[in-house]
Amino acid sequence: MILTNDSSTSKDPLVICYCCWSRAVIKVNLRFYLNKDECKIPHSSSSFTLLRQAIKEKFEKLEKTEITDLYFEYFHGNSKKREIVENEFHFNMLVNNIQLNNKQEHTINYLKVQVKGKKAYGNWKIKEVAKIYNDAFTSVETLQIQNRYSFRSVSSA
Repeated sequence: MILTNDSSTSKDPLVICYCCWSRAVIKVNLRFYLNKDECKIPHSSSSFTLLRQAIKEKFEKLEKTEITDLYFEYFHGNSKKREIVENEFHFNMLVNNIQLNNKQEHTINYLKVQVKGKKAYGNWKIKEVAKIYNDAFTSVETLQIQNRYSFRSVSSA
């Protein structure tokens, strides 16, 4: 087959699938902020792209995010050691190191969904948070306990 008219873009990519040696399915348990979900994709040469497309559809907050800006953090068991999964090669290495279960699935527990250029909330400094609230406080000690609605009115001003 010869491709003569390619109009693919980052929003509408050309995806070419090659069959893998296995008919296995990849079951991925996902976390995105406080949301958890599950995704099942075929184990093929395009699994990483299919996963990113499925995630974009599952999480409403990712609606305006480019698919190429999505990447993952994988945590080994209960350890804090993490592995960055940002391309097809890293994803296939991860999948190939997970044994098939009796349902012929590679189960990944869990992938944390990340967006390039976005900082995780847990990595924010107090000064960065204060800017959102018009510098209403300078440290955790000066932060007054208020109901959550009073902050919304400050941030929307």
